[in-house]
Amino acid sequence: MLLPHNLFHKEVIENIKNRKSIIMKFLVPLVLLSPVAFINMPAYVKSGILAFMILFLGVFGSSVRIVRLREQKITERLAVLPIKPSILIMHYILANSLVDSLQLLPPMLLIFILGIPGIAAIAWVLMLYVLAVFAANMIGVIIALVAGSSAEVHLYAMIVTLGIAVMSGSFFTLPGILNFIGLFSPFRSFSDSLLFSWGDINVIYFTIAPIPIMLLVFLVIIVSGKFFKFK
Repeated sequence: MLLPHNLFHKEVIENIKNRKSIIMKFLVPLVLLSPVAFINMPAYVKSGILAFMILFLGVFGSSVRIVRLREQKITERLAVLPIKPSILIMHYILANSLVDSLQLLPPMLLIFILGIPGIAAIAWVLMLYVLAVFAANMIGVIIALVAGSSAEVHLYAMIVTLGIAVMSGSFFTLPGILNFIGLFSPFRSFSDSLLFSWGDINVIYFTIAPIPIMLLVFLVIIVSGKFFKFK
């Protein structure tokens, strides 16, 4: 019988099942993001780029994979198991979050360390990094379960990714209430934690970070029943 932890293992292995896959997953982000560490640019741009990459990779990676599971009829086989869809979905999200965290960790650490961080802020940065990756994967899963087709998944993923990137205010300051709303973005929290560790800002609202995470977990549970509904 396929148990939840077996699905976790299956997803991890599927992501790193051969040498070429491992090289592509870890080398591409490093090649794309390494110049950010060495090019002279404002710190908020560097932190914003990292936050956007976490958002983009997590949303598209998790949503597209759900589409493939449906196309390969794997969800139909999972539907006959006596396991709640919310449990299966959460193990799927954890597996993909683990892979994404490891995938982006080398370029993130390179940019982070070359920014000459304060030692005291390292734990906060790593915690908010993991939360941001987890949030991005949950958003991707929600999109995949709500969308009615593969085309809709890609469309919604792009719209939501760009919308969250703008609302996070990582690249520019938003006016009034929009800036307040942006403070609740896990990606804004991660971006600000980098700036805080580099000494570019003096205040960061660490305590806000768990609120959107709990909301996303709740939404995942609500829409998890759609995991077994086939188009």
